[in-house]
Amino acid sequence: MLNTFFRFMKNPDLKIVLAFVSLEYAMAYLLCPATPGINVEKPLGWWGWFDQGQYLNSAKAMAQLDFSSGKHFYPPLYPLLGSFFVKWLPSHPFWLIDLVSLLWFVIVFIWLASLYVGRWTAIILLTLSVLVNYHIFGNFLIPWTSTVTAALLSSCIYGLIRLRNLVSSDWNSTEILSISSVFGVSILTGLIVPLRPVDAIVGGILWLGYMWQAWHILQTENIFRSKKIRPYFAVAVTGMLVGPAFFIGFNTLVHGFALGGYVHAGFANGYFIADLGEKFVSIFFDGYTLYLEPKSGLIDHYPWLILALLGICTVLMTGDRLLRLIALAICAQFILYLPYADLLPNGLWRYLNIHYFKWTFPYLALFGWLLGAFLIREWKESKRRFFVWAGFVVSTGVLLLSLRLQIDLHSSMLSSNVSIGSGSSGGMQTISLQINEPNTDMIDLAGLNGNFTDVYFGEHRLWIDGREFHRVRDFRVLPAPWGVRLLFIRPINAKLITFQPDPRLHLSDTEIKIHSGSYRFTLGMPKPFWDEKSAVLGTGYSLGETLYAN
Repeated sequence: MLNTFFRFMKNPDLKIVLAFVSLEYAMAYLLCPATPGINVEKPLGWWGWFDQGQYLNSAKAMAQLDFSSGKHFYPPLYPLLGSFFVKWLPSHPFWLIDLVSLLWFVIVFIWLASLYVGRWTAIILLTLSVLVNYHIFGNFLIPWTSTVTAALLSSCIYGLIRLRNLVSSDWNSTEILSISSVFGVSILTGLIVPLRPVDAIVGGILWLGYMWQAWHILQTENIFRSKKIRPYFAVAVTGMLVGPAFFIGFNTLVHGFALGGYVHAGFANGYFIADLGEKFVSIFFDGYTLYLEPKSGLIDHYPWLILALLGICTVLMTGDRLLRLIALAICAQFILYLPYADLLPNGLWRYLNIHYFKWTFPYLALFGWLLGAFLIREWKESKRRFFVWAGFVVSTGVLLLSLRLQIDLHSSMLSSNVSIGSGSSGGMQTISLQINEPNTDMIDLAGLNGNFTDVYFGEHRLWIDGREFHRVRDFRVLPAPWGVRLLFIRPINAKLITFQPDPRLHLSDTEIKIHSGSYRFTLGMPKPFWDEKSAVLGTGYSLGETLYAN
């Protein structure tokens, strides 16, 4: 296996690409405004952000063998890797780790894509989808646990590539598929658990595919000697358990319970699988109707992703086992993350939540390319099949681009119908109103004003029929052109709603317009011909209308 890898690495084209990526990474790192020490006004750079600050604090604590609970929040593997470099690179302990992870990610993608489209096409797809894609490449510069996750997932894909080549070769499988190879793939996949526990499910899908293929190879070669297969699976399971054991052991030592504070906080923020359809439409196509974030859909930023989505469908129906498995892993990545209550179109770009999905981008580009190649091949082989597939692609593409959310208003009222009074603490004002309509998804309040940060992250409080709801898990407050939108994560059926906004928000003394409503799925003009502003015309507000007085 190593001989094959080194032969691949000797390719001059690949050496040029790796040199280019290393140089680009170093230059972009030095020029990135968020890099610590670059911006005079904000010398901390990304260490002043919550996630990155936690990584650094944990890495420094580990370097000093300090395992007090207050020093560690995130899973331990990424800070542990950084702790080895804190002494020599105190402001950049994750620089080399992230660079090596990126290079391995690049190598594996080029190796895999070269099996289907040729090496230079693979390099071009990688370049366009990642290397010159500011939002994606920039998230390989910023310290994120997802960078090392991309490398570990790539290790499992690397093992799958080797098994694929093994099946298509005339070599003796039992000599090439060594126990150490199975152990290596298993331990690297299992290490995703103490890195990003949710992503471990994606790695588990790839690992199960790897083990199934390994079992098939070994069974073929050992029909009458099946006892020799058992050590492979023994070391595979052992390798997979190393990461979870480290995760549980560290959390038990530091926090006193197995899952640690990070997993607990993730569950506390809310996870609603029933919202998967709405989140898919909002994140990919329409982030404005419900969340009022202009041009925030993935398709807005990368129109070619529509080909990638259709390419996934085509690969799942016509691709080989390896491509299908990667397509399933990508689907799992989105299915796992979209239901999180704190993953909104508002944070996808503003707060770089796009990094959750960065490893998928070159593979999505590959699937889009393979879709085009498939149609060309069908045209050459059978005009009838071509028109069938082309009809499927075009109709499905138009359908996806036409997906929308639509707001249906339930009621509207003026301030005379609303009770406005002092809050229970700090003199905050409260807004109490009665909503008799069932399945209310949102309340729009015109006249409640504040800047984006104060509205989006404000310490708002909400009671539904006397029971307090929790911000993020149960409701969000979003900036709107007319004021704010109070969005419920799950529809509510309530008689009395009491809302206490953050005191930094300003409530007008003049007439306040309040509307309640719900959303539903609908079809509209395809994405390129759709004006987002039309989504708010039904609210009764005119953009720019003055509804409050300072």
